[in-house]
Amino acid sequence: MKKGHTLNGSVKSIKELSYLRKYDPEQLIKGNRARLTDADLLSVNDKSYDYYSVYDTNDQLTEHHVISSNDQILERSSHTHNKEENKNEIITYDAHSKLKNKILLFYDLSGNTIKTHYYDAKEAMTMEEISEYDTKGNGIKSSSFLMPDKELFSQSINEYDTNSNKVAMKIYSINGSSTTLLVNNIYIYDDNNLLIEELEFTDENEFNLVKRKTYTYNEKGDKIEVCFFNSELDVIKRSKNEYIYDEKNNWTQCVIYLAEGKEEAYPSYIIEREIEYY
Repeated sequence: MKKGHTLNGSVKSIKELSYLRKYDPEQLIKGNRARLTDADLLSVNDKSYDYYSVYDTNDQLTEHHVISSNDQILERSSHTHNKEENKNEIITYDAHSKLKNKILLFYDLSGNTIKTHYYDAKEAMTMEEISEYDTKGNGIKSSSFLMPDKELFSQSINEYDTNSNKVAMKIYSINGSSTTLLVNNIYIYDDNNLLIEELEFTDENEFNLVKRKTYTYNEKGDKIEVCFFNSELDVIKRSKNEYIYDEKNNWTQCVIYLAEGKEEAYPSYIIEREIEYY
């Protein structure tokens, strides 16, 4: 199985909390707990919630807690890895410790997830996902089936460049013999294999552009700016990030600046991250 996080070093746990920035013209002051939820501008782990995660010595996730703004556990999941059977079981409980759902992931010998089973709170299987890979281990096709009749209802197709960067993704909704294109995205990378542009179209031939996003990075490979454009290619919103790093070059604080259009960005959120190492 592949590494369960993208941080440097052997990580034991991560706790990440986000705060509104309290207005002060001269310094950054944390206000009430709150998290940026704008999906177009999410750039820090792409998470819209506070969390606490625990990893084992093999860098595999064993526990994941979703935390509310008053430090209550909204959801917790346990992750059990069975190396002999190449299987991972994820059991999620709600705030009252009642079973919410269960997921079983099955891997090939290279650690790629080839099959995923989803179960509801009554432990009835609701969906199966089958994944296919190329010779480099890139996920090229994923098919989702509704249970118990195993009815195909969704399919995604990915394309990659020679560096295994995903350069195109199409997602289809399938209803019997009827197929509808839901997503048609193109991805562009720089010479360091960092994603710098994302284009979303509504048609197969990529004539009708719906959204455009651009990304800028610092020397450590962390996103420092995200720009979101409309179909007319006008900038409609932006976010900028400033980081503080620890001795292992993992960031421990991120200040998010937000702006509408081309207006000056202002500090809006402060995210703090506690990282414990083995």
